[in-house]
Amino acid sequence: MNKTVRRIMLVILIAIFCFSTGKVIYNKLQDAREQKASQELAAQVHAIEQEMQEEKTDEEKSAHSIYAPSGRLKQYDALYEENNDLAGWIYIPDSAIDYPVMYTPYSIEKYLRKNFKQEYALSGEPFFGEGWDPEGNFGIIYGHHMEDGTKCADWMFYADEEYKNSHPIVYFDTLTERRQYEVVAAFYTKIPYVSDTTTFRYFEYTGLPDEKTFDYYVAQCKKAAQYDTGVTPVWGDRLLVLSTCSFHIKNGRFVILLRQIQ
Repeated sequence: MNKTVRRIMLVILIAIFCFSTGKVIYNKLQDAREQKASQELAAQVHAIEQEMQEEKTDEEKSAHSIYAPSGRLKQYDALYEENNDLAGWIYIPDSAIDYPVMYTPYSIEKYLRKNFKQEYALSGEPFFGEGWDPEGNFGIIYGHHMEDGTKCADWMFYADEEYKNSHPIVYFDTLTERRQYEVVAAFYTKIPYVSDTTTFRYFEYTGLPDEKTFDYYVAQCKKAAQYDTGVTPVWGDRLLVLSTCSFHIKNGRFVILLRQIQ
């Protein structure tokens, strides 16, 4: 190998190294920007909640004091005016989960790679799948599990029963109602091939319109569960599903079935 060839190869290797290093740095900076944007949104919401709490007197503890003139909960009113795709807010204490949840029936995956401000964001925002209705009994929230452990990666902790016991309540607010949920089942699964007739396709459901469908869905989730929570929903309960990617298998998913308790 002559000197010219060696020099060309060296230049190519250096270029590849510089490109790879630059990409890593860019991705880390992008991740940091996206996390900061999420934290700023959460801070805005919690600041309003704190103000509401401080302003309360014994005479002001009525339900009306938590609503803006629009009829929406005060902490989400300005955010909704900024972006009408806002459907609610999900929060798990002592975790990174503190995010808006979006819903765009005309383009379900709009926020797969967009943030609340509708700018490109690799981690996107959690969003509802098809058919969600705040007054309905079922909805699926999809969120990214980023490889660096950000965004909805903390959902994965519910594979551990001890974590579930120490984080028993998942808070999800619609724009007009504060809600609390408990874990029914947490399980690993996958997006199956068309020929796969054995894997439960939890993601294909856009509603649970009758008792038979409701009971089947619950039974399949509990059958796949990592552990027994002792919770069995009955027809008439409101259910919420959290779904994120899992790297345990190709096209893997981790799913949490929740039941509203308040």
